Amino acid sequence: MRVLVAGHRHFVSGGPERYMFRAMDLLRDRGHQVVPFALAYARNEPSEYSSLFPDPPQGGDAVYYKQIEVGPLQRARIAAQTIYSPRIRRAAQHAIGSQHIDVVYALALGNWLYPELVLAAHSCGVPVVWRLSDLGLVCPRYDMLRQGRPCELCVYSLQHAVRHRCVKGSAALSILKVAAMHTQRVAGVLEHVRTLAFPSRFTLERHAAFGIDPQKLAYLPPLAPTVSTTRRPRPEHLLFVGNLLEHKGLDVVRRALKLIDDPPPLLVAGAELSQSLSGAKDVRYMGFLDYPALSKLYRKALAVLVPSLWYENAPNVVFEAMAHGAPVIASEIGSLPELVEHEQNGLLAAPGDAEHWARMIKRLMDDPQYATELGRAGRRTVRERFSEQVHWQALEGLLVG
Repeated sequence: MRVLVAGHRHFVSGGPERYMFRAMDLLRDRGHQVVPFALAYARNEPSEYSSLFPDPPQGGDAVYYKQIEVGPLQRARIAAQTIYSPRIRRAAQHAIGSQHIDVVYALALGNWLYPELVLAAHSCGVPVVWRLSDLGLVCPRYDMLRQGRPCELCVYSLQHAVRHRCVKGSAALSILKVAAMHTQRVAGVLEHVRTLAFPSRFTLERHAAFGIDPQKLAYLPPLAPTVSTTRRPRPEHLLFVGNLLEHKGLDVVRRALKLIDDPPPLLVAGAELSQSLSGAKDVRYMGFLDYPALSKLYRKALAVLVPSLWYENAPNVVFEAMAHGAPVIASEIGSLPELVEHEQNGLLAAPGDAEHWARMIKRLMDDPQYATELGRAGRRTVRERFSEQVHWQALEGLLVG
């Protein structure tokens, strides 16, 4: 098959893009032709198909909304394109038609490629399989948070997002996002998606609860890395991997460690977006690291911490840690209890509860053998449930239809 793999960024900024590049390699290894499609960001990885990429509405250097350096009127024009951009739809239609695409595998589309990509594929008679990495299809906030806690009011009406100014605390942006979602629903865009695939059953069920046709929903097992070398016998640190956004819960871990005498050093690897760690003495901020560098940190970790406050959707860090034999302590929220079985292949802690997190961390500090056993069980989980072969069998079935 010729598969268009679409995501709005053609560079790694987090877990969704790491999966995207692995999925493209997986398709190529199985003999399929892969055509990437993304916005033309300056940070993109090189691609022979980059001439097909449309320019992003906010310019090639500005990846995030807050980086847009234009006046209020131009910013408003850019924001309005979250509803619909004929230019991006034409680019998507050209890519699909000119490359004789058989199926579109859509990943993290963001605000710019949906609904344009779906409508373009439909006009070309090409099916779309869309793997969802968050909750942005059913909630104006992709993290489904309000005042730092999960909120499901939008299951009743999207107008709640306007009333509470859920999008970046702005009434205007909240109205705009709700208008985009309402327009897409009225237009029936999702009817043109053959399958919505989810790497967690929890997130699949949340979308079903919001009224999406269950016949369109499918579980796609996560794709864990294949790792030959595992955790070192003398671990050196605790590890947090992820973007430094409030809902990732790093502050919970920092408060927990203050309750422990002589804790191991906490290493933090991720893009520094919304909170500054400059000058912090309780962490070692490693910056954004590529996978080979992360692999070295996983092998030396006493535990990998996933203290999320939001409904995580099968984050890569869990599988990467397990594949390396590093025990995982995760919040008991969202999809995480599907992946981390308490006292079986990892530990669960109450989200936001620093004292509970301190007890779980101390438990592994005091019993290194138990930590090793949990790490080994995590590796078995990866081999049995999230291996490349398991993932491919499910993915191939979805793409072939």
